[in-house]
Amino acid sequence: MRYGKKEVIFSQGDPSNSIFYIEKGHVKLSVVSAEGKEAILSVSNGGTFFGESCIESDHPIRFHSVVALTEVDLVRIDRAAILWLLRTGGQEALDFTAFLLRRNAEIQKEFANSLLEPSEERLARILFSMRRFEGKRDGEPAPKLSQQMIAEMMGISRQHVNGLIKRFKKVTLATDLGAC
Repeated sequence: MRYGKKEVIFSQGDPSNSIFYIEKGHVKLSVVSAEGKEAILSVSNGGTFFGESCIESDHPIRFHSVVALTEVDLVRIDRAAILWLLRTGGQEALDFTAFLLRRNAEIQKEFANSLLEPSEERLARILFSMRRFEGKRDGEPAPKLSQQMIAEMMGISRQHVNGLIKRFKKVTLATDLGAC
């Protein structure tokens, strides 16, 4: 399946009847609270899965929304196929389960960090994680994240992000000049 930039792949509350594997591109996973506040759970790129809520129960629903940040090529895997894989076991089932556990641990770690770390450290981690996307698969560039999107990921205002980025630039420039 192919989705264009900013195209909705699925929305929070939709029936969850499949899982997706990203072959190419970047997607944003987000959730909206009952009060209407959006929180970005993660930005995922090629080589990862999303939509695992389809294995949750007899009538699963999507607990988050997914939007393409770039053009995205996906493989859609029906719920029945994933459940069959998990029931029959084998190395593939073990690998998939390990992926889900790693991803769950990453999300928990990010959540804990968002509660405990100062915003400067959280912003540095986001910027660093975006750099690791560069050239990871087929020289594909990382998606461009606006200051507003970064603010939503961090749970702070866009103005605060702007100020933090300006401070980082000053520190980076001073460090670069000091090395000369």
